[in-house]
Amino acid sequence: MKAFATLSLIPETIDLAIIAVPANRVAGVLEEAASVGVRAVTVITAGFAETGRSGAQAETELLKVARRHGCASSDPTASVS
Repeated sequence: MKAFATLSLIPETIDLAIIAVPANRVAGVLEEAASVGVRAVTVITAGFAETGRSGAQAETELLKVARRHGCASSDPTASVS
């Protein structure tokens, strides 16, 4: 299996992105995924609203990005489908 440094380098259509990065980076990765046509994501991380104000801000940003791009998320704490 070949690895790619960024999603934009993948030559095939991506149906689902699995995002496993720190909570404060999820929105940026989702933004990149949406820019290459990904419409479904699974987020595997910790540190959203359950951890306090900064986590809640990261979760809010994730939701904004997902809604703006029409992405569905399987993350149980930030479902936007």
